Amino acid sequence: MNRYLGFVVIAASLVSAGCSQASQSSPPTSSGVAEPIRKTHRLATQTLYIGNESGVAAYDLGASTLERTYGRPTVSYVSALAQDASGNLYVADSYSNEVLKFAAGSTQLLQTVTHGVSGPSSIAFDGEGNLYVANDGQTKDVTVYSPDGRLIRTITQGIDYPGHVALDSRGNLYVANYAGPVTEYDLGLKKVTRTINAANQAGFIMLDAHDDLYVSICGKRCMRPSVIEFAPQSKRVLRKITDGIRDSQGLALDSAGNLFVADANYGGKHRTCYVTAYAPNRTSAYETISSGVHDALDVAIDAADNLYVANYKGLCNGSPDGSVTVYPAGGTTYTHKLTESIIRPSLLMVGT
Repeated sequence: MNRYLGFVVIAASLVSAGCSQASQSSPPTSSGVAEPIRKTHRLATQTLYIGNESGVAAYDLGASTLERTYGRPTVSYVSALAQDASGNLYVADSYSNEVLKFAAGSTQLLQTVTHGVSGPSSIAFDGEGNLYVANDGQTKDVTVYSPDGRLIRTITQGIDYPGHVALDSRGNLYVANYAGPVTEYDLGLKKVTRTINAANQAGFIMLDAHDDLYVSICGKRCMRPSVIEFAPQSKRVLRKITDGIRDSQGLALDSAGNLFVADANYGGKHRTCYVTAYAPNRTSAYETISSGVHDALDVAIDAADNLYVANYKGLCNGSPDGSVTVYPAGGTTYTHKLTESIIRPSLLMVGT
């Protein structure tokens, strides 16, 4: 998931920090109507996977401890993370041009997929368990593999430097192209069924439970950054967010449908980095999180609506960091900082 416009990063470790309480009231909008806030839930046992330049660090969120790591020589440079329906972990390695499959809950290597893999930038699964790989290397295509690792087909039509792939509940494939629009393929087949020109030069895409498509757009030199939400299987724009968007990278949704956007300091153009939050159907940020944020390349939300921010080792907000900061539901000040086995984190995934 090469989201940093050509650069991949990652991280993990636990260091206690100053604690803060979650917000008790919703911030008002310009109309005086309060926005929804994240509710505090009891944390279910989950695993946070952190992709970084040293490999992958897996944290038990119930105990807030490092469980295991996936590092060199097996993993050299992580570019994407995903889990299949059985909980097996897939790690895309852009240096070795391969996708590695590890057994659920362990570091046991089960399978290595190399045929047709070239600079993998994103991976995803359909309902049948087929693996989709966006290849941002020499081939610049999307390859599809059966659950046993056999190459099923190669998609080239409409593909131009694919940065990210996602599938909706119907099995339709969406491809974000760095050098072109977002393209859609019914049932993940080869033929383009829809081209979303309003989502040009996208770096990251995400689908919600209703199949709304969210597209993070930086564009050439990130001159007109935005996040656009499209209606299911449609070109119809539901909202376009520009307020608070500078170098939008990863996206995440909480249980209330609030959208969180990681804003990095790409190219050192500004010294203020943050994560912005947007209520459903709103285009103005109701919350800005800057405490502990350093070049945020990704965000994630767990079952308790706690927020995790991957801080690439950048220059925002003081000295370089390289950590994952943790924020309670509704809070804007981090309560924990993960640093163990983390070097320049860029990818986050909450799984099992």
